[in-house]
Amino acid sequence: MVHLAKEKSSQMASGGERRAASRTHSMPNTRLRTENEMNNNPSTSRDTQHTFVVEDLERRIRDSARIGSPSSTPASEGSRRGSVPGSLTPDPLVLVSLESSARTISANLDVLLRDLRGSLHGMSDLTVEASECYSDAISSTCDSVDAVIKNTYAMLAKVEELNEAMVGVKRLAQQVKDIKRVVDLFESHFTMIKNNS
Repeated sequence: MVHLAKEKSSQMASGGERRAASRTHSMPNTRLRTENEMNNNPSTSRDTQHTFVVEDLERRIRDSARIGSPSSTPASEGSRRGSVPGSLTPDPLVLVSLESSARTISANLDVLLRDLRGSLHGMSDLTVEASECYSDAISSTCDSVDAVIKNTYAMLAKVEELNEAMVGVKRLAQQVKDIKRVVDLFESHFTMIKNNS
């Protein structure tokens, strides 16, 4: 885009000539000429005016407007598409190769799915068998524990019966002790009588 710079007016002593200064923003092939260079008279005065000269200004403005307008893009694309040669037609051999590769991949996928299905069935059967074995083991363990508990209760009952039966044995043991004491008394008495005679 070309932007016109603001104009500076200055009164010169030679006739008050008015010059217009135009500036371009980021345009190639731009030449900068100063008034001092044109007159071959260097000067450092503040009244020095810089002039920017742009070649083919009108053409550049049209080009920039054409590039910036969005309506130019579809037309250019259409022209490019129209200018595309027919060399982009797909090769039949490539299509055949792609079809063959697709069939091979499909067959391999079928085999893979079949093997996967068989493996899943096998794992399911093993899982069921393991569950059944675990259930049988748990059932057997429960039965064994129940039998042990019943036997323990039976043994405790027998022990209680034995304790009740041992009550008479204690009484009998006390009687035996009493008899032994009486026998000892008789023996000592007979010994004394024998010694006196």
